[in-house]
Parts: sequence; C-alpha cells; structure tokens
Amino acid sequence: MEKDFKKNPTGTPDSSSVWSAALFISGASLGAGLLALPIQTGLAGLIPALSGLVFIWGLMFISGLILAESFVGIGQSSAGLHTLYEQGLGRWSGWLVTPGFLLIFYGVLVAYLCGSGTVLADLLHRPHLEWLFLLLFFLVSSGVVLVGMKFINRANAGFMFLLIGSFIALLLLVGQNIESRNLVYHDWKFLPSAFPIIICAFAYQNVIPSICTSLNNDRGRIRQALFFGTLLTLVVNGLWIIAVIGVLPLDEGSGSLLTAFQQNQPATIPLARDIHSGSIRFCGLLFSMAALFTSYVAVGEGLRNFLADLLGETQGVTGRNVLVAGLAFIPPLTVSLVYPQLFLKMLNLVGGLGVVLLFGLLPALIFFRQARRKKQQLKQAFALLLCILFIALIALECGQEFGLLQIHPQAEYWHGR
Repeated sequence: MEKDFKKNPTGTPDSSSVWSAALFISGASLGAGLLALPIQTGLAGLIPALSGLVFIWGLMFISGLILAESFVGIGQSSAGLHTLYEQGLGRWSGWLVTPGFLLIFYGVLVAYLCGSGTVLADLLHRPHLEWLFLLLFFLVSSGVVLVGMKFINRANAGFMFLLIGSFIALLLLVGQNIESRNLVYHDWKFLPSAFPIIICAFAYQNVIPSICTSLNNDRGRIRQALFFGTLLTLVVNGLWIIAVIGVLPLDEGSGSLLTAFQQNQPATIPLARDIHSGSIRFCGLLFSMAALFTSYVAVGEGLRNFLADLLGETQGVTGRNVLVAGLAFIPPLTVSLVYPQLFLKMLNLVGGLGVVLLFGLLPALIFFRQARRKKQQLKQAFALLLCILFIALIALECGQEFGLLQIHPQAEYWHGR
C-alpha cells in the first residue's frame, strides 16, 4: 500500500528478474505500516500476533495471485486495476472501486501526517509544537510530490536507503533489551482487532500490473515473485514485532504498549521512552521519518494522479493542476490538524474497509465468477470461502467503528521487569 495506487506510478523494476520484482513487491508493502504494526498486535501477545500475521499473509498472497492471473488473462499491458475489476466483475464495480481508492488514499495520508507530528514532537521533546512539525512535514513532502516524478524517485531512493539502515540499526539496538518473559503473554480475544493493521502491512496489490508487465506475463515467474516478495515482507514484519513486543511492557508507564495504543502512537515513541537510549531515540526518529516520507510521497502522487484522471486533467493546464493539487492535499491536512491523534485509527479504518474491499473481497469475487464460468466446483467452494473470510473482516471493522462490537485489551501487568 505504501506505493502509488495507479499502474506503474514509480516505474517498474529495472530488471525483469524474479528477485527484482520480489523486492519491488516488498517495497510496496513496507513503509509507515511498520510503525503501527507492533502496537496493536502486541496487545494480543507474540504468538497470536505472529499467527495473525501468517494468516493475513496467506489471504493477501492468494488475492495477489488472483489479480495477477486476471491481468495476464486480459492480455493488455496498458490495463490497470480499474480495467481489471471492470472486466472481471462488470461496470458496477466502479461504484465500489472509486470510493474504495479514495478512502485508502485520503485515510493513509491523514494517518501519515498525524504520525509525523506525533513522532517529531515526542522524540524532540517539543509536544506543544506538534502542529508545527506536522505542517513542516506536509510542506516538504507535498512539495516533493508536486515537483515531479524525477525528483520523487531521487528523494525516495535516498529515504529508502535511510529507512533500511535505520531499521537494521533499531533491530540490533532493541534486540539487546529483549526479555523472554515478555514473549509469553497472550490474549487471543484481542487478535481480531489487530487484523486491519496487519492487512495494511500486506497491501501491495496496486503494483501487480507493473510486476506482470515487467515479467512479460510469465505466470510461473509472477507466482515466484509474489511468493518471495510477500514472504520477505512477512519476515521483516515478524522480526519487528518480536523486537518491540520483547522489549515493551504491556501496561507500565508511558513507554508501554497499552499507552501507545491508547494515544495512537507509532512504535518508536514507546521504545524511546522505555529504553532511555539516545541511540534508539535517534535511530527511531530517522526510521519513523523515512517510513512516513516514502509512504506519504508515494501515496500522495497516487492520489494526485487518481484525481487527475477523474477530473480529466490536461497536461499544462495550470488552473486544473492547481485544483487537483488542492483536492489531493488540503483535505488530509485539514483533518490531521483538527484531529492530530488519528494515526492508528485511520490505519485501522483503511485496512479494515478500503484494503479488504479492493484487494480482498473484489479479487475473491473475480475468482468466484471465473470458477463458476468454467464450472470448477472445487475452486468455486474455495472462492466462496475467501469471500466469507473477507466479508467477515469487513463486518468486524464495521462493528468496531459503529460501536456494535467492542474488543478491549486484557491489559494485565507484566511483573518482575
């Protein structure tokens, strides 16, 4: 989800090898979702968190396979996800696809802006300037998007290098403070509430048209790229969850999982508070800002292009370009300034509704229609099971958002720290 949602927004992989495509897929998944993942999953405990991670990985891998197979079947290298959904389900799908994309685009931009203000204000010990940090991040990141794709690619490459380096450093520093007793806690009842955040961490389906094109629509190589790319994402997310859960207490002071969850904080904030390490604080700041910047720029460019398509923007028409830019960036800025504590809440909403709908339920419906057309009963049954699972995930999120289903963390203390 961290990359653009249009076809080939940041370019296809430079090489048509399976491994370059796999890295491209992993890069599309990883980003600011890493900052949120350990907090909500951590309240369920390590074993439930890793189990949920593997479960969602399987579902999202399958949905990717379905979309890839459908794209290859279309046989049009210029086709995007809209075309894929329209041919697979009919024109009625547009009534779901467009609102779904807008929910994802606007929702994640609000989450990233809120996260930027929170991270900078806390890690720099300037809580009263949170709005100013948020605004500065907005101006810099949005400005990069508006400059153009060449500058975006250069800036993104630099921040991706910073993201990888700071992430490795954080794992090494945090790993020295892991306590085995923290890893035995479990609260399986809280796990369902973490599914939307986990889903956000495996949203890569938007780059599938680019991947299929770069691999010359070779089904075997595409499947390998999807498997290894999503598997790498699974490993990175798993290591990060183990590190954070192993260090942070469940409910002991400001540097706890529960406090971070209640205050909608990214994982780097409680880490810095609990360990009191200047190195971790510095690496956490670099990691947080790199993750937020790369995610914001990619999604921001995707939203700008998406709105340009909807409004029929013509290259060189300054007035229309300004309108598109305003529609893309002013609404999320306004919401984030008015409600600056929406980081986890918005990612929950995006994952539980937008991503599940577009990259889960709709691909499952496409698979069901294909299987029914070919009278493949076993595949029909499997497709129906997928539909039920994705509908259940949507219902779960709707129940929580409307207060019909309330899932609270057990919030027991971990003694003896």
